[in-house]
Amino acid sequence: MYNPNKKTSLETHFALAVFNTAVNSGCLRNHLTFIKTYKEITGREVPAVTDGSIKRYEVSSASLNDKIIVDVWVPEGYDGTDTSVTYPVIYAHDGQNLFDPKLSYANVAWEIDATATRLISDGSIIAPIIVGISNRGAKGLRANDYFPEKAIQYIPESERDKTLIYDTCKDVFFGDQEAEFVTLELKPLIDNL
Repeated sequence: MYNPNKKTSLETHFALAVFNTAVNSGCLRNHLTFIKTYKEITGREVPAVTDGSIKRYEVSSASLNDKIIVDVWVPEGYDGTDTSVTYPVIYAHDGQNLFDPKLSYANVAWEIDATATRLISDGSIIAPIIVGISNRGAKGLRANDYFPEKAIQYIPESERDKTLIYDTCKDVFFGDQEAEFVTLELKPLIDNL
């Protein structure tokens, strides 16, 4: 459960989360090299939100071999100390677009924090934690990360180079690595914060 007030080292939580996941899934692979690569970002680079609170982190992914910006929004009143209360967690891609127009693509935010707050207030949803995973569009890798690699086998080989996705991705796809990052690296971390 996410607790922005916890004094325990994020690196300690992260190390335990990665190690436990690697052991439980039977794949230690390169996840142990990923242990001390998580830090909070503060200052102007943190999105402004209308309600609740947000923290921004830089997470180094062994799966993607890159640093990914992750925003964690919690609803108003959340303090993380009551372990009898659980919160659903929403993982959202294109995280840079979720909260603050000043930090989003084309200066248009989806305002997921305001929408969640409104839905919480009118009783339509249980208060969630929202994890925004920024894409790597600035490096030209957004489509590469999001295209499901196994789907490529359904495009005849003779037609692949004629498709827009092949042209965009230059025959380099990271969809499996993106899924691995979210499931084996990020989710265990969020579960243990």
